[in-house]
Amino acid sequence: MSRRLLNIFVIIHLFGFSMPTKAQQCPLVEPFQPAIVDKSQLPMVMQHSLDQSPISLVNLWAVWCSPCRKELPMLVTLEQSKMHNITVNTVHIGKQTPEVAQVIADVGLQQLNKGFLSDMSSMSVMGIYGLPATMVAVKGEVKFIASGYLHHTAAVYKQWLVCLEESL
Repeated sequence: MSRRLLNIFVIIHLFGFSMPTKAQQCPLVEPFQPAIVDKSQLPMVMQHSLDQSPISLVNLWAVWCSPCRKELPMLVTLEQSKMHNITVNTVHIGKQTPEVAQVIADVGLQQLNKGFLSDMSSMSVMGIYGLPATMVAVKGEVKFIASGYLHHTAAVYKQWLVCLEESL
């Protein structure tokens, strides 16, 4: 083996060599930020929603939250775009009331809404203290969290989620 090739192997061994993965090449869409969350600390309704497919998006919303209600139609459109191996779910924060049921019916969330959480206290382990909030899990592990309104179109989020799926 030539000395030059040997030097290259030594450099790679000492300093590492990492090619960016396909997932790292998927441009992050605002307001999502990278996150690492111990899913076992989350309520069961969240754990189940995050495990539904290789890529899972779960949105936390409340009937009293204006930005939450504003983004719900976009989430319905995103879910209806029929992405392979990608699920979109919502979880309402607060009691199940007739007003909540009416919003779910009016917006078309019947298939998306997977449950209710009584309050936000269990979300503090992820650094979520307000609504709306959205998580994206890759193979059941929360990798991205967005705090605040999802202001892009469904097509923008779909492109990002499909990129994440293709990187698996």
